[in-house]
Amino acid sequence: MRSRYSAYATQKTQWILDTTHPDSPEWNPESGDSLEGNAKTTGQFYEFRNLEIVADDKGDKPGEAFVTFAAEMSLRGKRGLSDKGAKEWKAFSERSRFVKGDDGKWMYIDQDMKYDPKTAQASNTLESRMAGKADAQRAQGKARD
Repeated sequence: MRSRYSAYATQKTQWILDTTHPDSPEWNPESGDSLEGNAKTTGQFYEFRNLEIVADDKGDKPGEAFVTFAAEMSLRGKRGLSDKGAKEWKAFSERSRFVKGDDGKWMYIDQDMKYDPKTAQASNTLESRMAGKADAQRAQGKARD
């Protein structure tokens, strides 16, 4: 998980391709998007920071595992209007599913579509801390007005 995050952040597209399972829906050419194009675009347009692995769990099937993470991303070059030009960082979280290949290497296959960060145990995740920080900044701004 960490290596894939780093690959997106540093635009190492080949690593994304090498660590994505062939059965992943992200390889679907009928969608009009290519995995390689999406990986390149993500790294070109977004900056990443603060990856936090929240949980890792075995799946129900042998050779299946889930990694829940939280991270922050910002559009490259985008500046916030309310924070004196500071970057606007957005927190997000995901529960990614990995499967072990025949060679023993773990590969990303998809994300858990049932995962809802709003109902997950998020008391100490980066996403919840960032939301709390944003609330505090808004309250400070109102107090100054």
